[in-house]
Amino acid sequence: MDRHPRGAVPSFSKRLSIARCRLVRASGSGVRVVIRPSLRCCVLHPKNPFAPTLHFNYRYFETDAPKDAPGAPREWWFGGGTDFTPAYIFEEDVKHFHRHRGERRGLGGIFFDDLNDYDQEMLLAFSTECAKSVVPAYLPIIERRKDTPFTEKNKAWQQLRRGRYVEFNLVV
Repeated sequence: MDRHPRGAVPSFSKRLSIARCRLVRASGSGVRVVIRPSLRCCVLHPKNPFAPTLHFNYRYFETDAPKDAPGAPREWWFGGGTDFTPAYIFEEDVKHFHRHRGERRGLGGIFFDDLNDYDQEMLLAFSTECAKSVVPAYLPIIERRKDTPFTEKNKAWQQLRRGRYVEFNLVV
């Protein structure tokens, strides 16, 4: 399981935020930028190799500077996404896959970042709706696959796919 200490920011989100704040600093303000994240991130690796891995994260960031800094930069943005990564493909579960290294990567899902060009409340509602759709989309697939009999060979393939998941999603 992908675990982060309470309050820690996953490395991919941290890199995006640091890059954004460097751009703010490069704009000439010279002010130290503080990042305040709020996020939910989860990776589920089911025991059964016939049930797909689920990854989702939804996040909100604000930047701020010390209160005494005139013209302190203040920005905010939303990001997030959800995808399924099956070790075994079932047409009824999945219709479209991305490919990498000539392999199926995962269900097309939804991912977005740097969303701040609309009303903040509207974007919060959009992100919230996306997050609330994760469980209803995932549970029917888990219910279909969780009791499927599997062999050690199936389990070994699942473990290989989990390693590739790290390559596809976490390593830059």
